[in-house]
Amino acid sequence: MIRRPRRSIAAALAALILLGVCALLATSTIQLLTGYPPVLGYRQLFGTLHGLHWADATVLIAGCAAAVLGIVLLLAAFLPGAPNALPLRDNESGLRACASKRSLRTTLRTAASGVAGVERAKARCTRKGAHITAYTTHTEDSASFAEEIGAAVQRRIEQLELVTRHPVRVRIRQLRSKR
Repeated sequence: MIRRPRRSIAAALAALILLGVCALLATSTIQLLTGYPPVLGYRQLFGTLHGLHWADATVLIAGCAAAVLGIVLLLAAFLPGAPNALPLRDNESGLRACASKRSLRTTLRTAASGVAGVERAKARCTRKGAHITAYTTHTEDSASFAEEIGAAVQRRIEQLELVTRHPVRVRIRQLRSKR
């Protein structure tokens, strides 16, 4: 079970376009029924459209724009988004659970910050693994220090029991002293 994001932007864009067209048509129809001059004059609109030819630049530009918008909306609807939650191993009771990427980042950042000598840490979770950036003021051996941080983060990942394996990459940054 991998949760993926909703396609709310594509849906909102399509809904707003349809809402605008429907509101314009409804307003014009109501104005015609009540005797007011309509916002959208049907005779003028259809007269203008009737005078256009398929080879006119405005028709080609409008057609290309509509085609591009349609393709973008179709791609947004059919292509899967990046997962926003990662599955955990099933337990004995058969329950399925997920860990959100946000909570995973927080957990890994806390695990890295718990290592002695780390002032603060940042964590990123990608498809290729976990990327930890640890900030320290010490000038220790950075290779062994990075291994220690990586081991702490890897232990935390194993405790979480994620279904997919996440290799850990650690980068050490020196904090500048404040004067």
